[in-house]
Amino acid sequence: MVEKITEVILQNEHIIGVHDLIIHTYGPGNMIGSCHVEVKSSEDIVVIHDIIDEIERKIHDELNILMTIHMDPIETDNIIINKFKEGIGDILREIDPELSFHDLRMVSGNTHTNLIFDVVVPYSCKFSNSEIKNIIDNELKDDSHEYYTVITFDQKFVK
Repeated sequence: MVEKITEVILQNEHIIGVHDLIIHTYGPGNMIGSCHVEVKSSEDIVVIHDIIDEIERKIHDELNILMTIHMDPIETDNIIINKFKEGIGDILREIDPELSFHDLRMVSGNTHTNLIFDVVVPYSCKFSNSEIKNIIDNELKDDSHEYYTVITFDQKFVK
């Protein structure tokens, strides 16, 4: 079911990624779901809202699931954010190839920069959330600038 929902959502070229997908079953033929989709922050919000409404209807028509989709705008053309996206991905793959992340945002200030993102941890991961955060923080150390990670850890519920 998760794969089919994800497939329907990703059929639209404006959707970059899907995460935080939850399905609740309330007896035969009575399912309610929610998820987050990543879209380019430069897209027209009215157009994206219409696209998301269409996807919700398609999921209901094809899978009989009442779906609510939340939009997460992400920057795709920012060289610095893309550098951190690649670097964090590399760090996580070294820790555990099953780790993934999403919703990377960067908030820069005069004294430091916050890197805000979610890490999805599979049950099989041998590291605790705090160990994962410490490894990421150590790898991102930079003598010329202070980076603080603000990480939300999500549990991976399906394979």
